[in-house]
Amino acid sequence: MAQSMVTQLLKQMRESDVAGVTALIDKEITRGDQARSIHLALFPLAQRVLNPPFINPHLPKMYRIYREFLPYLAEDDIPALVRLEITEYTKRPKLDELPKGVRRDSPVAFPEIGAAIRGGNRAEVAVLLDTFREQQGAAALARNLLLLGNGYLENSLGHSLSCTAFILLEMMERTDQDPWPALATLADYFCKGQFHTMPICARRRGFPRRVR
Repeated sequence: MAQSMVTQLLKQMRESDVAGVTALIDKEITRGDQARSIHLALFPLAQRVLNPPFINPHLPKMYRIYREFLPYLAEDDIPALVRLEITEYTKRPKLDELPKGVRRDSPVAFPEIGAAIRGGNRAEVAVLLDTFREQQGAAALARNLLLLGNGYLENSLGHSLSCTAFILLEMMERTDQDPWPALATLADYFCKGQFHTMPICARRRGFPRRVR
């Protein structure tokens, strides 16, 4: 699929143009290699797909899970799966695209991120996550976010851990992509869920005790 077609597809998906997307992918996605290439190109948009009335980023999580399945499918089956994926993303509402913020020059400690989440400022949280990732590494960011989410399993039916884990895995493995869209999605989710305080087991690392 030519880059111009990819650009057109992403535009139609952002606009929730199901009819236009269906016509385009029926024509363009006919082989497994085409379908894989298109799936990989969906990374920035897939991070913004919402799952109302629930706040959890279920569709960004599914983006990673789709890729896990692709190697186990017959070549002839891959286009159908990717068509379904694209159609699902297209018809659902999307989170507003968050302009990429400027990283902080000063060091960011993870408790600062918790305080920003409590304040509910998605843009500030996303910048802090990006700064922490740049300063401490993606693995350190993942460890801290998973620990933070683990403290809210009973409030989130486990999504504060499972959705976060799959989005982080995709972000870490897709070194061809800017991680900002994934960080913006995680910032939005943690702010909406008010997942801001580490569990008691993390107090020894300098995090505040969770208050119920």
